[in-house]
Amino acid sequence: MRTLLLLALGLAACASTNRQYLVLQARTYDQTLAPGDTVTLVEAGAPIASGTVAADGSLELPGAKAFAAAGMNRRQLRAHLGAPSSVQIETAAPASGRVFVFGRVERPGRYPMGAVPTLLDLVQAAEPHPDFADLMKVRVLRTVGEETRESSFNVLNIQRGATNPMLRDGDIVFVDKSPLGQAVAPLGGTSEAPSVQADGQ
Repeated sequence: MRTLLLLALGLAACASTNRQYLVLQARTYDQTLAPGDTVTLVEAGAPIASGTVAADGSLELPGAKAFAAAGMNRRQLRAHLGAPSSVQIETAAPASGRVFVFGRVERPGRYPMGAVPTLLDLVQAAEPHPDFADLMKVRVLRTVGEETRESSFNVLNIQRGATNPMLRDGDIVFVDKSPLGQAVAPLGGTSEAPSVQADGQ
């Protein structure tokens, strides 16, 4: 009885830690640019240039060539643009909101919610690994107030016509390993978050 209780407590602690790790990953991605984000250069309180990160991750600002901006934080963006200290760099997520996906997918990260409004849209856009992604138990983490709630969905059933849940701003989706994926070495599509330095102007 004692052994079972300790096992249950251990599993609960593991789930809680895993949940905290996913929330931390989302916060890390929130510090960097992603498709749909807007970038505005401001000097003396007035905007002097503005642009939106395209679906391919590129950004084009007036007077500058398009460049790969996705994954940059504001410090890195300032260095790339050579912007003087008198210029402030303001960034904003899409007005529609943003969602995150991690796990056994080829394209983890942050997505504009307007482009992937449903769970199935996001999972498909992230390209789950055909052999090592468990689509029968896809987790969705949603923060309401100070509480993070978790639900599990069978995406295979959704593909067959089951209800396809709508996502909300800030939702985190995690595609776990399939039983086969648990037994082999990881292959691509990891959920590692990018290394992000402290943000700054």
